Amino acid sequence: MSFLQTPYVPENCRYVFHQYTIRISSSERKKFIEYLSDSGIESGIYYNTVLYKQSFCRRFGYKDGLCREAEKATDEVLYSKLEFVVDVDEKRAKKVAKVNKTDHLTDFGGLLGKIDAAVIAVPTGYHYLVAKPLLQNGIHCLVEKPFTLSVEEAEELIETAKTGNLVLQG
Repeated sequence: MSFLQTPYVPENCRYVFHQYTIRISSSERKKFIEYLSDSGIESGIYYNTVLYKQSFCRRFGYKDGLCREAEKATDEVLYSKLEFVVDVDEKRAKKVAKVNKTDHLTDFGGLLGKIDAAVIAVPTGYHYLVAKPLLQNGIHCLVEKPFTLSVEEAEELIETAKTGNLVLQG
């Protein structure tokens, strides 16, 4: 698909994306969104209007053409959907899931077999406890910083990711 531009990944690097943003020529974008939808893949348009042209910025007097590349990107960028929000507090999980128009869970074990990658955004003391079983079940992980509470926990997660040929980013 020559009309599709994926995120740049330097040679010898691997990434896990918590949001996978692609650029596609504006003439092909509508057809591609329909193709993704027909394939069961939800996507969206990040900004319909470049930020400096939105009503709250008009007071600053920005002129058209100020950021040509941003204007072009506004016409070309798509992003993937957040699949689940997991929180032990069900009320909070439901609230966040509703805002993001997605499903919620109260136990991360419910993710197994349903996702390819996870963003682990829990208190630091739980990073290892959440990441380890996800990695053991073949799920790539992006872990917030600080990575773990100990070097030993970090080394164990790294070894688990290497063994499973998984991406682990912290």
